[in-house]
Amino acid sequence: MPPGREALPLTALVIPLLVGLYVPTVISRSRGAPNCEDLTPHHHHKPAQTSNPPYSVDFSPQDFKGGDTITVTVKGTAGRIFKGFVIAARIDNSNENYGTFTAVPNTTAVSSCLKPNSALTHSTSSEKSSLSFNWTSPMDIPPGLHFKSSFVESYSVFWANLKTPLLPTPTGMPVTPTSVPGKSRNSWKCSEKFECQVSWEMDEASKTINFEFNLKVTNDRSYIALGLSEDDDMGSDSVMECLYYNGQVKGQYSYNEGIRNSKVTDLTLNNGKYVNGLMTCNFTRDNVMNNSKIFNIGQKQWYLLAAAGPVKDGFMKRKHTFTATTSGKVDFSKQNPVDSEEEEILTHLHGVSMIVAWVFFASVGIFAARYSKSVNKKLCKIMLWFQLHRTFMVLAMLLTILGFILIFIQNEGEYSELQGSSAKAHPIIGIIVTIFVIINPILGYFRPGKDHPKRIYFNWVHSMIGTILMILADVTIFIGVLMHSKMENVERMYDAFVIEMSLFLVYKFVAGCGMEIMEYCNQDEEEAEDHSIKPMFWNRLRGTFGYDKVSAYEMNTPGQNKPPEPEVNKEEKVKTIMLLVHTVICLAFTISLIATLFMKP
Repeated sequence: MPPGREALPLTALVIPLLVGLYVPTVISRSRGAPNCEDLTPHHHHKPAQTSNPPYSVDFSPQDFKGGDTITVTVKGTAGRIFKGFVIAARIDNSNENYGTFTAVPNTTAVSSCLKPNSALTHSTSSEKSSLSFNWTSPMDIPPGLHFKSSFVESYSVFWANLKTPLLPTPTGMPVTPTSVPGKSRNSWKCSEKFECQVSWEMDEASKTINFEFNLKVTNDRSYIALGLSEDDDMGSDSVMECLYYNGQVKGQYSYNEGIRNSKVTDLTLNNGKYVNGLMTCNFTRDNVMNNSKIFNIGQKQWYLLAAAGPVKDGFMKRKHTFTATTSGKVDFSKQNPVDSEEEEILTHLHGVSMIVAWVFFASVGIFAARYSKSVNKKLCKIMLWFQLHRTFMVLAMLLTILGFILIFIQNEGEYSELQGSSAKAHPIIGIIVTIFVIINPILGYFRPGKDHPKRIYFNWVHSMIGTILMILADVTIFIGVLMHSKMENVERMYDAFVIEMSLFLVYKFVAGCGMEIMEYCNQDEEEAEDHSIKPMFWNRLRGTFGYDKVSAYEMNTPGQNKPPEPEVNKEEKVKTIMLLVHTVICLAFTISLIATLFMKP
């Protein structure tokens, strides 16, 4: 072979690999900024320009408030062209983006940002002199908010970290209210997670009060309601509502009689809109109303109850997806701080009970029954594997029932009617799992004797139900956390949960494969001579084995068919260790998943 010929195959492999790694990077940057963390182009260590940038960011109107949509224009001075840009609204010393952008031709959202549509970049590398698009401000605009932007003129010429202050300070944020003679203004941040805010201004001269509702939602078929209540619970409450359906908005008064709500009369709105996922509703009402179901404001203090949920045909409200209550009664004539007490503890406990039930107890209980029958150890005079299997599966059943009851109470006895396929699938699959997790232990209690000819059918059914339930439970947990993350706007929590749960499922698959291989390799010589794994599975389902450990593999009543005391062998030691390791790993994943469930936005 000529010198160097042996290197040709390696070269032929490495060069395309390097080109494949480099070219997508160049292409991806020509289609937008890949980095959301610092909004700075990383062009192979090319430095940013230090001269005055020939580009600017303008916006109008200059006077806006939280939740308003303004027009933003990025442009070059005197027609200076640029090929790429990236922009986001931030405060100093923070990488968190505020507000949302609406993409236009030649632009796209930065996909690497945690918050969707919170940063905008170019979609092509074509030359541009200016671009205009919309930006919707957050309802709570933090002090010092500014547009941070970068512009790319060519691969080696770009300007980074341009700062455009958002001034003057908007009027829609919950700042310390200013005193205006004859008027009192205040606001209530009813939910941080849902970006829910209620603001009001009472005019003593006209004896009226102006309300504004703001709510971040996923579609324009939603409602937001504000109730006035004598206590902090639903019942005998006067409610003011804004409902959005297919681009139309309407207001109405309603009344809560117990847990039932019924319309009282229409409510005239000053305006209402739905822009980029933000619902805004404004109306003015009299302080004193001549209707017993429309409470007077200003003469009495009230608890405020906020609720939001989906709307269906005919502006029909469905079950609310979130509720919040003020920590105390509110005096509308004063400008005191208003705090919330959101009640989501039952939803969180529902999730915790299901995770503990299926990630820990069910996983260990099924593992013990399938792979630890040859462990000749007893617990309270009963074989260890059966004691673990029975105890852990019963605990899994009880926790599943508890989780079902908790979410049933949280939803006030009503079936979930959240929108989206995942939201509809979660309660359906959850009900199926709950029903069969009760049925399977009952089947186990009435199992035929080990010598009964129908014992094999019981083993098949009992095992298949348990396996299917484990799969359905994992799926239901995934869907439930997805719903939780969307409702509470904590996508970061869902991403972390998916990673952890996926690692757990990979571990269970690998551990299961390893244990099945161990079971096959440890067959008795008589079974191994058949060169087939059929006897192993067949005997496992029948509950019989070709050696003296038969009674160790059966769920026998204590005192019957007492197993012999065989000497501890290598297989038994290994399986004992594997059971212990599996228990510890399942416990670690359970703790980690619960901690992630309570992760803050």
